[in-house]
Amino acid sequence: MNKLHHLNLMVLMWLSLALVACAPAYAITTTHVPLTLGDTTVDVVVHQAEAPGLTYFNLHDNENTSVRVALDVIGEHGGRVIELKHSSERTIKFNLGEGSYEFDPNRMFTEPGRIATLERFANPSGEAINTISTFASQVLQQLDPAGLKVIITVHNTPRGSYTIDIYSPGGDFASEAELVYISEEMSPQDFYFVTGQDTYDQLRLGEQNVVLQDNSGATDDGSLSVWSAQQGFAYVNVEAQDGHRRVQAEMLLRLHEMFYVGGEATGP
Repeated sequence: MNKLHHLNLMVLMWLSLALVACAPAYAITTTHVPLTLGDTTVDVVVHQAEAPGLTYFNLHDNENTSVRVALDVIGEHGGRVIELKHSSERTIKFNLGEGSYEFDPNRMFTEPGRIATLERFANPSGEAINTISTFASQVLQQLDPAGLKVIITVHNTPRGSYTIDIYSPGGDFASEAELVYISEEMSPQDFYFVTGQDTYDQLRLGEQNVVLQDNSGATDDGSLSVWSAQQGFAYVNVEAQDGHRRVQAEMLLRLHEMFYVGGEATGP
């Protein structure tokens, strides 16, 4: 490890610990935008700090470490956190007419993804597919991707599941990745998943676990990473083991340093 990287790492660790220990520097206001799918209401909850900054998006209602960390970050550095609130579960369930449906909200952003996620739980109907399509459009309207330098999502997984190793050669999802860098300094459950080569290179040089999506060959599963690549938007997912609050804070602060310098969104 070179001296500059060691110094940067120590600064990020200090800042992440300070986030947990200190009162926020900026007040945060919270608004709720209720959206309906059949008989189910999903709240798009927008937490806005009084200072500008990056936007962090949480899609799964059971991944709460990421929300708490992101709120800590915007309290100290400004920005927004957007989360979907409905049932404290990963998936969203709704009844429509005679049918009952369930889907993963991170599989709703393309038509193939909407069909596949509905088929995983039940037989999809055209009306259900259209309902989810409308819902996805409404969520994206709140996110406003065109107004962002980078789309940042925050996710958590239980201990022992979903590691960066599955994207490595021989892994179950190796075909979804163009490049993979595994750091000796991080847990395999804590990693970035990105769509941009420059972002990948910066994180790799910072000794971070990072996967570069194969944008031309990735399966169209309806995920926000696939949709972002299709639309030409920069995308970064910050994946961390549930409970790894300090580590995820360090990861978000690193993105803040990369993409938000001098009060303006910047970066690769």
